[in-house]
Amino acid sequence: MSFTGNWAIQVKAPLGVQKFDVTFDEQGNVLTGTATNAEGHTQDIQNGKVDGDEASWDLTIKKPLSATVAFSAALDGDEISGTARIGALGSAKFTGERG
Repeated sequence: MSFTGNWAIQVKAPLGVQKFDVTFDEQGNVLTGTATNAEGHTQDIQNGKVDGDEASWDLTIKKPLSATVAFSAALDGDEISGTARIGALGSAKFTGERG
């Protein structure tokens, strides 16, 4: 299974649920793509890596605060889940579905 495709992700962050529409492109062990938040702002995925059914990537956000979010994810068919480390706020769980 591959991370490539479109995903609807929800991060259960301390400042409320944050939703992203994410498009991943997996090439070997490199993960690239974009993430668009609920307000329509799009950012590039940074530092994306894939190791089998696990991946990690960074995303720089500006709202509700400015921070780099470091994602660690596991793939299970058309579902994705993991942890998002949000700067000084600590970690939050996230889930998502391929769509």
